[in-house]
Amino acid sequence: MSGTGLDFQGLSPSPVICIRICNKSEGTSKFFSLKLNAPDKLDFISELNTGIGIHTPWAIQGSVVYVCSLSAGTAEVSSIDVNGPTERWGTCPSMLVGRDGALTASVGGKIFVMGGKSTNIGNDDDEPNSWTKAFHYEPNPLTEVFDPISNSWEPHPLPEPLPDTHYSLTFRAVDPAGQYLIVGNSCAFVVFDGYAKRWQLFGQYAPVSPLKGSGLFIDKTIILVYNDVLQSYHICRKEYSDGKILGLQALGSSDSRKEPNLFHLGGSIYDYTAGARFALVWSGITSAKSFCVYYTKFWAVLRKHHDFLSLEAVVESCKSFPIDPDPHYSRCCHFGGALIVSQTKKRKGQVETLREIFKEKLTKQVSVHKTPPVSQKICFRVYNENDDVSRFYHVNLSMVGITGSPTRGIRPTWELKTGRQSSWVMHGSVLYVLGGYSTSSNSSEASEHNHVFCIDTDEQTGGGMV
Repeated sequence: MSGTGLDFQGLSPSPVICIRICNKSEGTSKFFSLKLNAPDKLDFISELNTGIGIHTPWAIQGSVVYVCSLSAGTAEVSSIDVNGPTERWGTCPSMLVGRDGALTASVGGKIFVMGGKSTNIGNDDDEPNSWTKAFHYEPNPLTEVFDPISNSWEPHPLPEPLPDTHYSLTFRAVDPAGQYLIVGNSCAFVVFDGYAKRWQLFGQYAPVSPLKGSGLFIDKTIILVYNDVLQSYHICRKEYSDGKILGLQALGSSDSRKEPNLFHLGGSIYDYTAGARFALVWSGITSAKSFCVYYTKFWAVLRKHHDFLSLEAVVESCKSFPIDPDPHYSRCCHFGGALIVSQTKKRKGQVETLREIFKEKLTKQVSVHKTPPVSQKICFRVYNENDDVSRFYHVNLSMVGITGSPTRGIRPTWELKTGRQSSWVMHGSVLYVLGGYSTSSNSSEASEHNHVFCIDTDEQTGGGMV
C-alpha cells in the first residue's frame, strides 16, 4: 500500500499487529500498525467510513483485513490488503447472516464468524417488515466460515448445541500457529482442528469464574485476559487458575468495551524458572482526556502448590501511543481490537494461494533442517547347529543396489562358536556376542558361556573376535 501501508518486502523480523480504533459518533474505524516485539510508533493504515459500530466484527487472514458488517447487523463485508498496491477498500461476498458483536478468528487459512446479534433471526414470514425479534443472541447456529481462496461463505455449525444456549458465546482462543480454535460460553466449549478441518472436542468446564474475552490456546491451555485478570484453563487436566496482573490497575478500572488483546512473545507458563511473556494491547483515556493505545509487556507463570494452583503475572513495561489530543473526539473513541498481520512476502505479478505459501515454507524447512544421515550397513547372524558356529555377515546396502550401484556384495564374515542360546547386540559399529566361546574352549564347560566377545566392524575386515 503506497505511503501508509505496511512494507513487508523487506520482511521485518518483528511481527506486526493491526489496531482498530472506532468512533461511535462518526461511524468510522481507523486502522493502525504496530510492531509487536519492538513497538516504537503507530503507523496509520486506512480509514473505513460506512457507519460501522464499535461491535462490528472484523478479522485478518494473511495481510487482508475483513470488516464483517459495514453497518449494524448487516451482512455486507469489505476488505483491504494492507500489503497491497492501493488504499481502496474492496467488496467481498456478503455473510450468510447479518450480525453484530460476533466473535471472529482466523484458523486454517479461513475466517470464522461466530455468535453475536443477528437481524435475520426471528423474522416472521407473515410479517416480512417486522423485526421485533431481531438483535437477540443466537450463538450456536450462527457459525459460518469465509474461504478467501474460493471467495465464498459456508455454514459451519458446531458439532452439537452448547448447554445453556441462551447464554452468548463469551470467549474464543486461538493457538499462535492459527490451526486450533476454542470457542465457548459460561459452561462449555468446542474445539476446531484446522488440520482435520472439523470440530473435534466437546467439553464442559466449571471454573471458579467463567472464561471471558479473546485470547490464546497454548500447551493445551486456554489463556485469556479480562479486565486486569489473567485466566488459564488446561482442557485435558481441567485445571483452572486466575490472578491479577500486578501493575495493571488502570486496565482493571476500564469497561468491557476496552477488552484487551493478548499476544504471546515466548516461553511457557508451565516453565517454573523462565515463565512466559505476553503483550497486551488496550486503550484508555489519559489525565489530559486524550485517547491512547497502550502496549503492555508482562511476565506470567503457573505455580503448583500442595493443594492449589497460583497464576502469577507482573507487568514488565508499558508504552502509550496517543491517537488524538482532542477531548471531544477522544470521548467518542473506542478500542476495536488488535490482530496479527501475516508477513508473507508476495511475488511480483503473482497472487499466492495458501497452498503455494505452505509449499514454499515446507521447502525452506526441509532445506534448513537436513535429514540426519542414516546408517547404510546391516549385520545379521546365521547359526549352524551342526558345527555350533554363528557366522556374522556385514552388508553395505549402498553396495547392493539399495542406495547406489552394486559394486560389492557381502563383506568378509566373522565366526564364533556360540551355542544356540547365546545372544548378540550391536552398539554403534561394535558387535557384542554374549555367552559365546572361542574355538579353543571346551563347549562342555558352562563357565565358558559367561564370556563376552566383541569386534569393531568398521575397523576390522575379518579374523576372530576378542
